[in-house]
Amino acid sequence: MNEPARQPNSGTGLRGPNFARRNRPHPTDETEDLGQWVALDESGWDGDQLYGQQRSRYLSIGTVAISDDEAAPIVEEIRTATRLQAAEVKFSKAFTGPRHSPRRAVLAMMLAPGGVLHERASVYLVDKHYFIVGKLIDLFIEEKEAKQGRDIRNTDRARQMARSLFAEGPRALGPELFGRLLSTTVAFAAAKNHDQSVTVEDFHNLVEEAWTQSRRRKVTEALAALRTTKEEAAEYLQEAQAPTQLLDSRSNP
Repeated sequence: MNEPARQPNSGTGLRGPNFARRNRPHPTDETEDLGQWVALDESGWDGDQLYGQQRSRYLSIGTVAISDDEAAPIVEEIRTATRLQAAEVKFSKAFTGPRHSPRRAVLAMMLAPGGVLHERASVYLVDKHYFIVGKLIDLFIEEKEAKQGRDIRNTDRARQMARSLFAEGPRALGPELFGRLLSTTVAFAAAKNHDQSVTVEDFHNLVEEAWTQSRRRKVTEALAALRTTKEEAAEYLQEAQAPTQLLDSRSNP
């Protein structure tokens, strides 16, 4: 380890370059000429695990355009109005449920027109199941269509296919088979599949089974397109293996 990497990070006290992104020891200040400060947090992140063992089916990313010096009195106002004393103000513990509706009213007032957070806060919510079927289209069908000079993204065709597969898939295939399609897609596309524990054949055999069993036209059409993308699936897996192969070549000259 080189000397800079040995030194503790000034913001966190932690060592190493991986913590350089957390290197601000002082509160952010809106008066600084650095542009707009944005605070961001997520909930429901499980890495590659998008189906089956995940804590939540949904991933939420919340942002507030605010600096620390502005946020401090607002947080104190929330604490005073809601009588919260916990060190960390967590929405899931302090604001959910029927008995906490008065506390939610405090937040609603701040977010409403005229409130201190009006048009400064946003939440982006992702249904992980929809994300998976969207990636089925993006990684394989869209790739094949692009090779043939067709643009299914900007013509909205990709989104339509993903929505049909997401909305009608459980009824078209049955919950069990649809669930296996999602879980196998996740396992195949995961970064840890560089050892091919789920092969191209494994993935496409399941796609073939789903296409055979489908009982709804739009789902059948999407799966029919997907079953012709074995070449694209192999290319995806090969590209995913490339960083590992490069590391192996460096460690074994």
